[in-house]
Amino acid sequence: MHGLDDVEPATILLLCFSRRWLATVPELTRLWPTAVTRSGGGLALAGSMRLRLEASWRRALFEQGAGRQGGAAIVFASAADIVAQLARAETLLPGLAPAERIRALLAAVAGSFVEPWTLEDAARRAGMSRRSFTAYFRTQCGETFWEHLEGLRIAHATRLLREGEHTIIGVMFSSGFNDLSTFYRAFKRRRGASPKRWASM
Repeated sequence: MHGLDDVEPATILLLCFSRRWLATVPELTRLWPTAVTRSGGGLALAGSMRLRLEASWRRALFEQGAGRQGGAAIVFASAADIVAQLARAETLLPGLAPAERIRALLAAVAGSFVEPWTLEDAARRAGMSRRSFTAYFRTQCGETFWEHLEGLRIAHATRLLREGEHTIIGVMFSSGFNDLSTFYRAFKRRRGASPKRWASM
């Protein structure tokens, strides 16, 4: 006996952007061809980006139907966010060698290290299984993905602390950390002093 299990329901998202709407902001007109080209070639969206795009889409639909004050502005901002994120998204390049895929991933992470990356997101972006990705990344970079991500975040935190215009908590959030104790431990491990002490040196 055979059967089909609907383990994960199918979802179709249809987004339409008129040329007139795109023309309201010159940058949207410039971003649109890139967004269309990349989405047509298949996108390797990290889980965090997929969730962000879905959240923007849902919020726009809700606000469009709710008729609340400021709703039109939220719909506009959500739509613009979606176009910009699609233009930034990386296209899937299955023909690349593993080393080239890791290099492409490194470039993507360098521009989005404050996002809530997961190992699954990184492996998917590189078009590898989690196990293969972990091995290739360590071989090519000499560190784990988490160590690399932490290094980028701490380097950014260090720059912000050097500027002296941010609170410790502001630096923590701006650098991609969500927990103060985790941030303190990572900073001390990398810089040899707590953020507060390092900032006063």
